[in-house]
Amino acid sequence: MKSSSNLLLLLLGICSVTNQVWCWPADKSYNDDYNADDADNDQDDYPDPAKILSTGEDFIVNIGSTVKLPCKVEGDAVIQWSKGPKETPLFLGNSKQTDNLRYTMDQRDYTLTIVAVNISDSDVFHCKVLDEQTSITHTLKVKSGPVITKTVPEKDRNEEKKGTPITFMCEAAGIPKPKVYWITNNHLHKGPQRLESDHFSYDKLTWKHSGNYTCVAEQDKETTRKVIHLNVHGSPDVEVAAKHINSAEHYESELICSIHCTGCHDVHWEKDGHEIKPDRHFTVLQEGHRHILRISATKKSDFGEYICVATNKFGSSNGTIHLKGQPMKPTLEKLSAGENGKSSITWKIVSRGEIKGYEINYKKQTDDEWQTLSPEVQPGNNGIFLLTHEFDIPSDIPKDTYKARIRAQNEYGFSELSDEVPFPAGGSGSEDSPKPGSPILEESNGSGASHQELRLSIMFIVALLTARFLQ
Repeated sequence: MKSSSNLLLLLLGICSVTNQVWCWPADKSYNDDYNADDADNDQDDYPDPAKILSTGEDFIVNIGSTVKLPCKVEGDAVIQWSKGPKETPLFLGNSKQTDNLRYTMDQRDYTLTIVAVNISDSDVFHCKVLDEQTSITHTLKVKSGPVITKTVPEKDRNEEKKGTPITFMCEAAGIPKPKVYWITNNHLHKGPQRLESDHFSYDKLTWKHSGNYTCVAEQDKETTRKVIHLNVHGSPDVEVAAKHINSAEHYESELICSIHCTGCHDVHWEKDGHEIKPDRHFTVLQEGHRHILRISATKKSDFGEYICVATNKFGSSNGTIHLKGQPMKPTLEKLSAGENGKSSITWKIVSRGEIKGYEINYKKQTDDEWQTLSPEVQPGNNGIFLLTHEFDIPSDIPKDTYKARIRAQNEYGFSELSDEVPFPAGGSGSEDSPKPGSPILEESNGSGASHQELRLSIMFIVALLTARFLQ
């Protein structure tokens, strides 16, 4: 017992000297700040998590300039810089992980500096605190002029077959993003045409699509261009200037075909199945795409059907022209309303031979039978005849509609009938010009008489009242 007491006194003496007592808490009433048993590992002894004070920004800079991407951090941390969506490593802590000498990082505030900026630097840059999964992202855009990066077709010169489809497309890069459009210069239009699109298509190519197609990338006042040439090949394309040509005996006649052909090795004229050989009567000429057959001192036997034929390695094509003595089909020159609402129609007739007569047909739109007129022939001028006829047609129903047509005759026969021309009725029998005794006038006269009687009655009453007042 005496030895136990001595041991207790020894322990108390040690405590008094060191002024420290090591023991476990008696119960759970102590709070979490108790740390006597784990002085080096309590959670309150850990430093605060590192955090990034900078925020992600967008940088737009010129080529060749220097840009600084901030990543200011509060607290101790290991920082990683990476580039692009795939997060290619640039720096990890103090270690550089890229061979690009233009990239440096400040060890004090982790600012990433890029010198002599070029187009390849346009990307996103990530600054990340390892372990904390805290990061920011900067976007770097390097200003650049417009650059055409892709065209369809790719080649500058292209050969395509007639009848096939084609698509034109153009892509361009630059900061700011350039505007892209096309300028077409082909045979579809007279002169260049601008298309406000980066792509367009043709379903079936013809010779008219041959030409130059220019992609334009435009940015502010700076532009860049790429010209694509298209040549459409296939069997010849033959067009006639006019399907019907009017002439007369002893006049010179001229027939014209326009032929567009790649590698045409044969172009000739035919009549009645026989090839025409040039001589004093027939002259064959070529002016660019125009192929001309000239007939001197036209004879009656020259009237008929002519065919111009063109052939190349892809096939043969032709166009037909009818040379005739009869007048050309009359065409509408003018339609107007004359005096008293009458409709006036003027037709134009082309005829080398003198016009002998006209036949005008007209009828109400709802009728079956045509009425016929034979107007007087007026002299023409250099093969051009104008005929004006005024229709004086009474109408029982307001705004009745009629239609008319005409054909002309010369020494070789009648022309084709003209197209039908609709016109409103009007004239001496129309509602616009009523006759005396018509219901409208009778109603007007009756109304006038009743008004006069009313005025006389009022005057009589006023006179009686005045006389009585004076008494």
